[in-house]
Amino acid sequence: MPAKTCPPLPISDAPKPVAGGLTLQHIFLITGGACVLLTAVISRFLVFKHLHRYTFPEEQRQIVRVVVTPIWFSVAALFSIAWYDAALYVQPVGYIYEAFALAALFLLFVHYVAPDPQTREAFFFNLPMLDRKGKETGKGCLGMFKRMWVIVFLYPPLTLGFYVVQWITLATGKYCSNSNSPHFGHFWVTLLTNVITTFAVTAVIRFYGRLKKPMASHKPLWKLVSFKLIVFFNFIQSLIFSFVSGNKSVQAKMGAKFTFDDLSIGLPNLLICIEQVLLALMMHFTFRSREYHSNNGRTRMSTWRAFLDSFNLSDIFIAIARIPVMLAGGSSNARSRTFEGYEANKLGSDAEPMTDFAAPPAGTAGNMPQRTYWSAQDREDKHSVILEP
Repeated sequence: MPAKTCPPLPISDAPKPVAGGLTLQHIFLITGGACVLLTAVISRFLVFKHLHRYTFPEEQRQIVRVVVTPIWFSVAALFSIAWYDAALYVQPVGYIYEAFALAALFLLFVHYVAPDPQTREAFFFNLPMLDRKGKETGKGCLGMFKRMWVIVFLYPPLTLGFYVVQWITLATGKYCSNSNSPHFGHFWVTLLTNVITTFAVTAVIRFYGRLKKPMASHKPLWKLVSFKLIVFFNFIQSLIFSFVSGNKSVQAKMGAKFTFDDLSIGLPNLLICIEQVLLALMMHFTFRSREYHSNNGRTRMSTWRAFLDSFNLSDIFIAIARIPVMLAGGSSNARSRTFEGYEANKLGSDAEPMTDFAAPPAGTAGNMPQRTYWSAQDREDKHSVILEP
């Protein structure tokens, strides 16, 4: 049976200097600080470009939320390096924000293909499911969309809840970061956060996989990759360092120059600081602001108002609040209201006529009508671009 008593941390002398009177923690702190400064400058420059060209708030607010993710992670990592004793209280801040950023990325993808909430369910109801060979199954994607919605928007509150458990177990002495025993909070918080992260990221990847053609003009793959790298690096590092720091043979080898805290806290957080610089640079190429230049005919919002709008998370909270509706399948009149709203929008709009989304007759799933998607260039004047699913 695993021990129910948290094993003591390795006892070592006070940290000794490794170079020029600097301990390893000091070196980590100096290097990490330089990385945080670079990350902040790079990310804030991209944010400013979007705020200065804030002509599509529905999309750009999500982009701004995603591109500041490296700043949150690097700052939390730097504070963890500076105060080893407080690291386990500070580190979760980056991971909690990551959950909200992934939800923002999902909303961005949803808006690319179905920008009107009133007709969104109609769109997914008529979008055919594909099997593994890419053939239509005759079923719509509405059920899949609702499941993905639930998974992605459960991610932020569950992540917050798991880290609240971490803070509580830390305060009560039940966390035990140097043990992988299921008797302690460390085991369960690590396990559950990794599980929900895997489910949420997989849901976004599946959404992209089904809708990559209509989203192609926005280059969603690179957006997904640049954000997924943040999730991937943090996921892998948390597993590796959680296992290594809990290994007794590794703990026994720690000394005064390379302490247990340097291994379990300092080194992984330094790696996070370094990685965020590279990811912030990558986002300059994957979340460009050029397509939102003011010559698109839309009125540009003032930079200050754009800043406030981008960090108003009410749309994320509303999406989370809709989870029970998604789980219940909506009210009995939800589908009819959705289609009535869709038809009214179609007939009353000054846009060009859209393809009929009426469900096909039985047995004609393979000959379903083409769908209408809005291109990046024609979103404002509503010219339709017909793409095969």
